[in-house]
Amino acid sequence: PAHSISADQLAIVRELLSRNIDENLKYMLLEQFINTHINSAAGIEQKRARDEVESLQKLLLTAEDDIAKLRTRVARAEKSASKRKTERDEATSKLLDVKSAVEASRAELVRVRAEAGLIE
Repeated sequence: PAHSISADQLAIVRELLSRNIDENLKYMLLEQFINTHINSAAGIEQKRARDEVESLQKLLLTAEDDIAKLRTRVARAEKSASKRKTERDEATSKLLDVKSAVEASRAELVRVRAEAGLIE
């Protein structure tokens, strides 16, 4: 893992602890070394977190783009379906008009035939 202490870092710590220097200075240096290592590890974790957030943001933008495209396709399909429904309704209306005209013509034919005495 990124936050584990390497063999080189352990060697530095051992060397520091083995030195014949003031104990306060020794532990102050050790503390500084540890804090530097912790801050370095934290920086790596922060970078990973930022990278993950960026990756998620890219996925979100892609998803939002896909949703927008799908909405456009749905709107086109609805418009096309509405147009087909209108055309179907107009054709049905014309068919009913023709049917009414045919029935009226038949009625007129029956009337004319009756007047002509062709129908008993």
